[in-house]
Amino acid sequence: MEEFTMERVTFNITCSCNLKCRLCGAYIPYLQNGGQDMRQEYPLEHWNNILDRYFKIVTHVNVLAISGGEPLLYPALPGFIHSLLRYRNAIGRVQIVTNGTIVPSRAVLDAAKEFGAQLYFNVDNYGEVSRAVNEIEALLTQHDIPFTIRNYTRDDPHCGGWVDFGGLTKRVHQTKEETERVFSKCANAQSIHFCFLIAGREMWPCDPARRRRYLDPSPDCSEYLDLLDPSLSAEAQREKIAAIYAMKSLSACSYCNGLCEDSLRIVPGEQLTQEELSCIRDGARSYEEVLFMLNVKGHGRQKGISHDEGSHQAEN
Repeated sequence: MEEFTMERVTFNITCSCNLKCRLCGAYIPYLQNGGQDMRQEYPLEHWNNILDRYFKIVTHVNVLAISGGEPLLYPALPGFIHSLLRYRNAIGRVQIVTNGTIVPSRAVLDAAKEFGAQLYFNVDNYGEVSRAVNEIEALLTQHDIPFTIRNYTRDDPHCGGWVDFGGLTKRVHQTKEETERVFSKCANAQSIHFCFLIAGREMWPCDPARRRRYLDPSPDCSEYLDLLDPSLSAEAQREKIAAIYAMKSLSACSYCNGLCEDSLRIVPGEQLTQEELSCIRDGARSYEEVLFMLNVKGHGRQKGISHDEGSHQAEN
């Protein structure tokens, strides 16, 4: 088999999450809006098929991350970790990314320990909402499982805070030159060499590209892989990945602010309010649209317009 190495891939094994972050980089709170409901959960059998296919295409990946959503909410997580053991020689390190709210079960800990130092936890600390951080730290230390705790509180947050990629519903870069300029500065495309992610049966070079797929049901099929496409050989899939690596921009880049050194940083992990969540239930596809709908509703209340009428105006 031809040698083919990837820098990083993330398996989004669930879209369930117990947090509702306003500016979630994976757009989890908004997945039900934008063309189709993407909150489907897949059984372990599906992920085993995806793993088998992925490692027919890729001979080695330096970092394989398990994320979501919140991966500790996925009931079959221990089984997925066990499945990875079949490919441990093709993986540099395994990373489990968690939001500091759930203590890993004994089954998860036992499965993780089988990897030894090859597997580690990234525990994100968002302050008050990440109530289990201290307990997780103590438990992982007790079981000698490697971990890092990333500070995402207001005080000196990791990497200066989150970056708002934008709602991705409106074009923000109008020319090819502008789009390629942002791409040339974006860490996703440059220093990280694309943070490829697998969701369902598709593999995308970054979360904004995946989100555009759901906002626009007819994207350029050259920018993602259907891992279970029977018409494409492993060699053909490798060629598609290599072609993505060689691109000067993606179609999603025209809609995205990019992950750049000079990008505006925001407070990580701020939670949606109940009123904001009601806007999402009414169809908001991004936080930008939530704010717009709240503004419309506010004007409606001032003018004596009913809630239903205000919502109707927002949708239009």
